[in-house]
Amino acid sequence: MDATYGKKVFTMKRECTIFYCGEGIWDSLEWMEKTGSDPYGIRIMTEKNQIYPIYIENMYFAAGNIIKQDLLSLGGDAVVHKFFVNAKKEYGNVLLLGTAKHYRMLQTKMYAQHWGLKELGAELRIIMENLLYHRDHRQESLEQTTSAEISIDFTGLSTEEIMKQLPLRRAKNEGFARLPIPEEQGQSLTKLYHPALSRGYVLEIK
Repeated sequence: MDATYGKKVFTMKRECTIFYCGEGIWDSLEWMEKTGSDPYGIRIMTEKNQIYPIYIENMYFAAGNIIKQDLLSLGGDAVVHKFFVNAKKEYGNVLLLGTAKHYRMLQTKMYAQHWGLKELGAELRIIMENLLYHRDHRQESLEQTTSAEISIDFTGLSTEEIMKQLPLRRAKNEGFARLPIPEEQGQSLTKLYHPALSRGYVLEIK
């Protein structure tokens, strides 16, 4: 697909890889309940207390500029390449910084945009569904882990390269798939737990 930016024509060829890049998720519900706040108010506040860093690899610069402006208008932000603004960098990586509420509102904006943002918005929705489902129903979600399994040779691979090999799945409907990792690599690969979780997989040390 070709796109025009100013007088320059770009051909979009790459596909984005999107995943949560944090190393943990803070569950504040217990601490909020201890304040004696109204339960309805607590439900509202739980959407404001957690910033979810979402990493997007190989994003088209125009899409990156749009998503940054949209997130800023909602109260979030995005980190983009310094040359996105003047179109000197055609593709680059983007880090989204927003709450669950920010992303829910962002998805609506993305569905109306070009440059692959509609499809990316659908993937962002699944990423957040997976994270929130696991956060709110941790034991239940793990019990529903399916027998589905994907094997990867992790040797020498970066987090981004590993995430590319994990087809995005909706864990709430399909269950989390197992992602076995060798016992000798277990400690070094623990940082993959939440990124893999966001794409619908649970790490299992074998």
